[in-house]
Amino acid sequence: MGKSKQFILYYRAVKAFLFFVSRLFIRLNDSYIKKPIPVDNVNMDTVKTKMFNFWQKELHASEKTCEDWINYALNYQHYQSVLKDIKQKLGNLKGLRVLDAGCGWGTLSVLLQKEGVSLTFIDHFDVHVEVTKERLGDGEGFCCDLRNMQGVLKDDSYDLIIAHAVIEHIGSFGNNGYRGDASSSLNDKLMFVKELHRVLKPGGQVFMSTGNYNYPIDGEVNVCCFHWLPDKYQREILKDIALNADNYGLLKWAQLEKLVLEAGLQISEIAKIDVKFFKNVVLLLAPIISVFIPNITPKLVDVVLHMLENDPNAMPAWNVFLTKPKG
Repeated sequence: MGKSKQFILYYRAVKAFLFFVSRLFIRLNDSYIKKPIPVDNVNMDTVKTKMFNFWQKELHASEKTCEDWINYALNYQHYQSVLKDIKQKLGNLKGLRVLDAGCGWGTLSVLLQKEGVSLTFIDHFDVHVEVTKERLGDGEGFCCDLRNMQGVLKDDSYDLIIAHAVIEHIGSFGNNGYRGDASSSLNDKLMFVKELHRVLKPGGQVFMSTGNYNYPIDGEVNVCCFHWLPDKYQREILKDIALNADNYGLLKWAQLEKLVLEAGLQISEIAKIDVKFFKNVVLLLAPIISVFIPNITPKLVDVVLHMLENDPNAMPAWNVFLTKPKG
């Protein structure tokens, strides 16, 4: 058998295994996510129609993709967990000047408004700002390039900036799409972080969350090792699962640290993750894992879980707090 045929057979076997693992991951993950908590005072059917129209007309997304994206975008439970991390660090947010940088469809902005903050929200897409205003009942929102907010936002203006699941999408990825490491978009990402530094008050905090390139489960597509694969295999997998994907470049921890320092910010805290979900995954996959790691023990599992909880290089994603030094 030729090497090319051997590779194709090997790839298909690996792809089948990864597909099984990714479907199991999604099922387990869904069991930990509660149903959305309705907090909007507007007709959400109108909002959903605008979301579907944008995705289908502008991004040419399939109907299945739109359904997946809308479930994520309106998952109040997920955004409440983000808000919980922020409040554990900063306490009561009432009265703070807050910037939602990359507001998306506005679910986090809705929750922030209910905390009594003085809120500004920005996004690269007009429709995101429009829908967020609709859900908030107006508000101070702007459409702008997040790499250059000059003329839109003033220096030293905000006590808190939230950049949740945004930085991985910052960059010029081209017309053919890109999903992988952030090396080609580091300059764009640095411009974004420098802008966050500029508009943040001295002593203020940035809450930034983003996925870890070195973690095998791809948080955007929920397929194991997806962002490590060549583009042609990514397209084949997306076709198999009938989904589309945004453009993104995932950072490694050393890259994120360097961006933060070059922008003049400091890392003040990394929020710990709840490893209970991952422990259950390991236990369910133990028979398969034992084939590759025959000597796996509960102690070894505990070591791995400790790394996931405490080592930034091993974490699935980072919820990190950045501060702007005073003086």
